[in-house]
Formats: sequence, C-alpha cells, structure tokens
Amino acid sequence: MKNEAGKPIWWSMPWLFDIVVKSSKRIDRFDYRRPVTLMSELEGDLNRTFEEHFARDTNTSHLGGLRAFCSHVDLSEVKSNLEDCARAQKRLAAADSRYSLILKLIRSADTQVPFVSYFAMQPYLDPTFLRRLCEPIDLLQQAETETGEVRARALVRSVREIAEMLYDPYLRMLWNLSCFATGDRRQEPRDFGDLVKGLSKRLAEYPGLVEKDAGWIRNATAHAQWCYIPSREKLKMWDRSHSVEEIAIDDLSAMANGMFSIAGPTAFALVGLYVFRDICLNTGLLDLAIEVLPEIFSEDQRRRTRAEKVFHEKEKAVFGPLQAFLQSMPRIPK
Repeated sequence: MKNEAGKPIWWSMPWLFDIVVKSSKRIDRFDYRRPVTLMSELEGDLNRTFEEHFARDTNTSHLGGLRAFCSHVDLSEVKSNLEDCARAQKRLAAADSRYSLILKLIRSADTQVPFVSYFAMQPYLDPTFLRRLCEPIDLLQQAETETGEVRARALVRSVREIAEMLYDPYLRMLWNLSCFATGDRRQEPRDFGDLVKGLSKRLAEYPGLVEKDAGWIRNATAHAQWCYIPSREKLKMWDRSHSVEEIAIDDLSAMANGMFSIAGPTAFALVGLYVFRDICLNTGLLDLAIEVLPEIFSEDQRRRTRAEKVFHEKEKAVFGPLQAFLQSMPRIPK
C-alpha cells in the first residue's frame, strides 16, 4: 500500500493506525523471556482501542473507514503478501529435514478427509503457543555457552521444559494425524511415556518424527533421577522402567535441540504453511474473499447479502466434508 494511497484509510480509521504502530513497536522490542507480557500488552492495546472507538459508538460510521480500505488498497497485494508468507513458512520448515515426513503424514490424513489435518493442528493455533515456544530458549542458550556441570544442568532442565511445553502437544498432533491417515482411531495414551512408545510403533514408517527415548529421559529429568559424572562429561540417567544408562552430554544436547526444533519452529512453520497455502490459497477462498470484500462493505444491503451468501456457499463446499466427518465421528474406543 503506497503512503499517499493509504492516507484516506488512516484518516477514516485512526484506531487502525494506532493499533499498527503500537503493535509494531512492541513486537520490535520483544524479549523471548517475556512472551506472556507481550501477549498481555497487545491484548490491552486492543481492548483500550475498542473502548475508545467502538464501545460507545454503535452506529455505522466505521464502515466508511472499511470502505476506504477497500477503495484504496490493491487487494491483489494482499494475496501476493500471503503467498510470500507461505513461501517464508516453507523455508523455515525446510530448515529441518524431517518436515517432509510431517507433510507426508498430513497429505495421508487429508486424502481420507479433506482438511482433517487442520483439526489435528489445534495446539499450534492456540495464541498461548508463543509462551510454549519461548519457554526453553534461555536454557538451550545457556547450554551453548556454559561447560561442565552447569551445561549439563541446563540441558536436563531444557529437556523437561521441551517435553512439557512443546513435545507433548506435538506428539498429540501426530497421534491424531496418524489416526486420520490410517483409519485406526483409538484413544491417545494419557501419559507422556506411553504416548512416545505408542507413536514410535504407529509411525515406524516415518523415522525421525518421534524421539524413542524421550519418555524415560523426560521422567529422569522430571524426578531427579540423574547424576552428573565430571570425569567423563556424561550423565547417569534412569527411571522406574529403564535401568541406569550413561549418556554423553553432547548426545543429550543433540536430543534436546532436535526435540525443540521439530516440535517448536518446524511444526509451527508447517502449520502456518498449511493455513496460508492449503486453506487460504489453494482452495480459492482468498481469491473469492478479495472479489467479494468490496461488496460486503457496500452501502447497498442487497449487495452485502448476496456477497455474504456467495462466500458462505464456497466455505461450505470447502469445509463441508470435514464438518460432516467431525459430526459423525463415533466415540473413540479406549
């Protein structure tokens, strides 16, 4: 959007300008150690804007700003920007070679029911995921800069945080995807260790998606069942079902970083790619939205009603099979 062309939009919708400026400044100053603070500040900005500009103004004056938006913005640029987002998400995901295995699993699931993978991806669509993603970063960074026992302790704590915050929801997404892909639907294991074991078997044809030792090692880190060996730069680790095993600090580091990468940035980027490319672009929903958006904000009620009907019919055609499947889904046997 060119600056001159955008002036009528900012004049008619000053609240939009305020939100964009404030949000941009906060995101530029983002500290990964304070993700909850950022989300709280962004939510507070939106709430204050609503109170100042909308809560006491129930008439349709703001529609003028939205009509100005449609008149002065080249909506084809919106599509171009979304295509750029899809390409960026693909580049981020492709940094981890395992991403193609998740894509393969997604394609297998969607072959059974179109877009059923979107249902499985819900943990990554939760706004609180930012906190989960940021939680172990400081520990991983500490493990990169420290040595000896300090490094070992940072890695032990990072494995615990990664398992709880990221790897558990990642595994539950994989469980649902595997159920949809194979048609073998059953209740996911409640315990983390059982989930790791179950998925290691179910996804044997997808090597690398599941860290087979994640269950017992997570238990060892969570229940203080580990001991640092200074002379050999190793850890003794064990849990109730796994005998004592010596693990090199470098091997634990590779495991922690691998779990973080696949369950955090890689999976999150893949979900973004799926939403941008598969849902918004490939279905034609974005093209139709660009076409009908000026009509939806038209002053003519009949034009608005007609545009809304056209879009809802397209939406139903795209997601109708998924909706029907979810409504008819039988109770999962335990």
